[in-house]
Amino acid sequence: MKNIIIAAMTPNRVIGCRGRLPWHLPEEYQHFLDSVRGKTMVMGRKSWEVFGGDVGSQVNIVLTAQTKITGALTATSLEAALTYAEHYQHDCFIAGGAQVYQTSLTKNLVDEMWLSEVKLNLEGDAFFPEFEPSDWDLTLEEDRSDYWFRKWIRSIKPTNLQ
Repeated sequence: MKNIIIAAMTPNRVIGCRGRLPWHLPEEYQHFLDSVRGKTMVMGRKSWEVFGGDVGSQVNIVLTAQTKITGALTATSLEAALTYAEHYQHDCFIAGGAQVYQTSLTKNLVDEMWLSEVKLNLEGDAFFPEFEPSDWDLTLEEDRSDYWFRKWIRSIKPTNLQ
């Protein structure tokens, strides 16, 4: 089982504006839906409120202090959500928002990132976090008309035994 960040952003890393996506790109959104279908998905409560009814993932885990969310299981931390996701024995997609992405990267909780870079320069108030490219291998890059799709896999750093 892999933990995979899945996100779309602008070249300046915008992922949201006033609680919504600041673009409408059906092809990119379909890619997102096709990727998570039948898998486990973890996202924050605000992201769930925006996307939750659409997704079609087999298992949805929402990060929230609330005890009940219609259509999803709940967890109070990302670590707890990922531990819970392990029981389902398939890839787990981490689908936002900004704080969830930041925690995933800061705590090294993900194996891959599937990032769409939309070909629009837009303003926003939520951003995908910076990451160190040298910690990742770019294994796929495709120009998909309205966006670039890039697949990053975490590099395995050799241990210095000296």
